[in-house]
Amino acid sequence: MAPEPTDPNVIFWQNHVELLAPARAQMEADRALLINVDSVRSLMWRFQYVSEIQPFLPTIETVYARNLCGDCQTAAVLGKWALECIGIEASLTMLKGEGRQPHMITLSNDHRLFISNRDVVWLPETGWENSILKSFTPPYETIVVHRNDR
Repeated sequence: MAPEPTDPNVIFWQNHVELLAPARAQMEADRALLINVDSVRSLMWRFQYVSEIQPFLPTIETVYARNLCGDCQTAAVLGKWALECIGIEASLTMLKGEGRQPHMITLSNDHRLFISNRDVVWLPETGWENSILKSFTPPYETIVVHRNDR
């Protein structure tokens, strides 16, 4: 399915096509360093959170072209890509709560760990849902897993 011309990724690349080759080169350099969860943690520590005026779900190339800076959706895309580079399937996952802004994280499909912005967190074998929700203050109330994502 082709992206819509109004997709923020399309608009970004229309104005920054010269960043594609360097972004892909850095992705490949980082991919070579991703060997285990500790290396994923090191990559995520390079992520810089900035609040987005208009949040959007970037492609991994867009994440790299923007120098690993963005909001929680950007971090989730980076975390998913990094985990999949080391063979851990993951999904973008939205946390929701009454009176709270939704928050996107990366959740491994085996529910053993999650990534929230720069934090890589191991989960217990039982009660992983509650552990995720209570990792935030105040706690979130709902987890929505998106299986068919970027």
